[in-house]
Amino acid sequence: MSGYDAAAGGWHPQTAGKEHSQQHHSVSSTTEKPWPPYAASATWRRGRLLLILTGSAGRLEAARRVESDRRWGDYAPPMALLPFGKAAQRYRWDFAAGRHVAIKVVGERETNVSLLHLVRLVLEAGAAIIAVPLSGDRLELFRRSREGEIWRLS
Repeated sequence: MSGYDAAAGGWHPQTAGKEHSQQHHSVSSTTEKPWPPYAASATWRRGRLLLILTGSAGRLEAARRVESDRRWGDYAPPMALLPFGKAAQRYRWDFAAGRHVAIKVVGERETNVSLLHLVRLVLEAGAAIIAVPLSGDRLELFRRSREGEIWRLS
């Protein structure tokens, strides 16, 4: 059954079959980017700090933090994971709006260009300020002006 019912004026939920749900899913998945892994915690955890993990061991660190929180009730700030080697523009970053963001590189580093691209996307999504480690242990701070310009503070 196709789910189309002309008498009901188009798609009808009681007659919609599998094809409709698959078609609807494929349309929505192509029009809206997903959040990065673990970002859902940022939508329900309060607090101004958001941690974005990246690097070759970022996924292991994220899993360790989730397990620690589940097992011991440790309070961890909301976090998201940019999977190592994945382009930041594949994801939406709107959950970072209004937050102070710390980017933590675990394991092998992403390139500075990739990290700065992530900074730009998260600031454009509304983050208040971002701290990111560039060139070794040096921490750089960035914010976005009301006019949309990105400013390096450190």
